[in-house]
Amino acid sequence: MKIKSGSKSPIRSKVSCEFMTRRDESEKEVFMTRNRTGMTLVILMALVAFAASSYAAEEKLFYENREDIPEQYRWNLDLIFPDIDAWEAAYAKVEAELPELAAYKGRLGESADVMFVATELVNDISKTIADIYVY
Repeated sequence: MKIKSGSKSPIRSKVSCEFMTRRDESEKEVFMTRNRTGMTLVILMALVAFAASSYAAEEKLFYENREDIPEQYRWNLDLIFPDIDAWEAAYAKVEAELPELAAYKGRLGESADVMFVATELVNDISKTIADIYVY
């Protein structure tokens, strides 16, 4: 049997055809996997949108008066200060501690103990000021 120079041999075309079939099957599997992943993502997004819309339908987002806001969504300022007198006492405490803090000016390098005490005082004052500000 004589093979022309421009034609393919029967063995080569069979191998090539078998390779193409395997490659086509592999591409099909990849496409199907991507397609399932895409559909899963679309379904998940639809469920999230549905849940958000049903939640929004139940909850009111803006209120005219504080009294209209459900109690569970209000800030409980009593956790910071039980009343205005406690707030004023904290304010007075900060005012009294500021001169004490000024006494450490220029002394932080004396020892580790001095540095520690001054840092603790700064932290305590900062926490109290944050509570005063938030209240």
